[in-house]
Amino acid sequence: MQQTPTGGVSEEEPFPPVTAELLSSSYIPSEVEVSQIQLLLKAVELRLDGFNVEKLSTVQKQRDNLQDVRDQYRAVVSPTRRLPVEILLQIFFLACVPGLSLVGDEEVMAPALDISQICSFWRQIALGCTEIWSNLSVNIFCGPGSRNAQVVDLYLLNSQSSPLRLHITAQRDLGDDDWRWVSREDLIRSDRTILNSLLKEAHRWSTVSFELFNDILFSAGPSCEIWEPLGEHPELQCLTSLFVVWDTEYDDPDADYHFFMQAPNLQSLEATSLQYNLIASHSNLQSLKLDQPIWFPPDAIWLFRTCTSLKDIQFSGDLNDEDPEVEDDPILTPISCDELDSLRYLYYGGNVTPLLISILILPSLTILDLTVSQSNLTLRTRHSMSQELRQMLQRSGCQLSVLRLSDALFLSAKDLIELIALTPTVVDFTICPDMEDSEVFTKNLFQSLSFNLDSNVLMTSRSLTNPFMLLPRLKCFSLVTHHHSATQNSTRQTDSSLPHLDSENIYTMIHSRRYPPNDNANDVLEKLEQFHLSVYLGSTQARRRTWLDTFSSSLEPHLRGLEREGLELTLKVQIW
Repeated sequence: MQQTPTGGVSEEEPFPPVTAELLSSSYIPSEVEVSQIQLLLKAVELRLDGFNVEKLSTVQKQRDNLQDVRDQYRAVVSPTRRLPVEILLQIFFLACVPGLSLVGDEEVMAPALDISQICSFWRQIALGCTEIWSNLSVNIFCGPGSRNAQVVDLYLLNSQSSPLRLHITAQRDLGDDDWRWVSREDLIRSDRTILNSLLKEAHRWSTVSFELFNDILFSAGPSCEIWEPLGEHPELQCLTSLFVVWDTEYDDPDADYHFFMQAPNLQSLEATSLQYNLIASHSNLQSLKLDQPIWFPPDAIWLFRTCTSLKDIQFSGDLNDEDPEVEDDPILTPISCDELDSLRYLYYGGNVTPLLISILILPSLTILDLTVSQSNLTLRTRHSMSQELRQMLQRSGCQLSVLRLSDALFLSAKDLIELIALTPTVVDFTICPDMEDSEVFTKNLFQSLSFNLDSNVLMTSRSLTNPFMLLPRLKCFSLVTHHHSATQNSTRQTDSSLPHLDSENIYTMIHSRRYPPNDNANDVLEKLEQFHLSVYLGSTQARRRTWLDTFSSSLEPHLRGLEREGLELTLKVQIW
């Protein structure tokens, strides 16, 4: 930058302008230059303030010119100009999450495009960062002539050769924020410009999520004109993660996903239900999530024998009274899943026996999450589940680090205590107590979890001669409770179903773990670092207020005291 004057600018003397080349460059002025420009900026602002408003019309052009010069000076000395390109890139990355979002013709969010239109310097940086253009969430069902197709093509062009992360759906806007999936016939009759553009870039798909109607997904082959741009043998070598969702009312476990079966490097699959053809063609899967429980032992055995490289698996869903009754088969032999690191089995309602747990040997398991609802579980199911869980842990010999359980799986606190006695390596433990007459969430449980050498809470293992503490390495403890309002047909009274927090014993347990004795003959006892309490309340307004008052006066003040002493504390009470 040339030396600039530092003062003495008369009204007739024009201010030195900033060149377009300088404004669009990444040039950072020196401290001397910044000081000089700031003096000029003050002079410009003084001259602008000196204009007589009544005579403004006669000097409008001169005023506009001065404002342009002022804006140029401000741009040159702006703090953002001093940001390193690396920092700007990080800001752009954060600003472009989740990426392009096209819901409808009038609902468009294109953060990368917005950034590129701020200035030529930012545009230069944005165009050089292909990753911020490679994340697209698109509704492919749009009206003819929609400008959305142009936005998608621009994103695909600017992403160059970067792997694409896509979320693709086809929905019709019915008004009043009501969206419905469109059928294959509707999609065929529509303008498929956006879909065709995405299909032509299939060789760059990395993570793809499809939420489409069944007849669209189940026809993913060369015989359907919707998928024709993929060709007979699409190149899907980059595809590592696939998410497919459809309406379970029209489920077809033997559907032929012709194209999706041609992804040799697929590692992660999430689907609505167990799809034999799709899973069988990807035996090297490492992560699998199904929005459906496994009913029959042969299904589970087939799954784990087919996908021997699985490291993470999750089953979830809603069960109801119409779901089939399945009896345990005593002749089944447990199957070893040597690579499985994480098992999550989440479902609500129903009366399913613990088939999955009973057939597994999981020597590498570190994360176990079993969250169920107690509403329809029989006593036989709960007894069987706690027994099978203990047996699975014993035969697996795994070293759990994360354990999340519902008290609906156990008949008593004693059953739960016996189970966690088998998991001394757990550092993160969550218990989800049922709010209605729980027989597990009791004084005995918290006393057993306390570090108190003088009480009778020391456990004695049949395989050990010395007593030991439960969960000696625990660093994070969470309680997550849900309470639902009593219905008119319910035989329970609302006030009896409200959560009962044993404030004294909860606090005693947490306090004892904040200050462990560590003079035990066994391993060193870890200090509890985090406690999280989440309570979701239904019931009547009066009962909720009574409960909240009791909680605020009896438990919260003590926990806040521990928080001031360093405990990482989360207290979340949400009213339904």
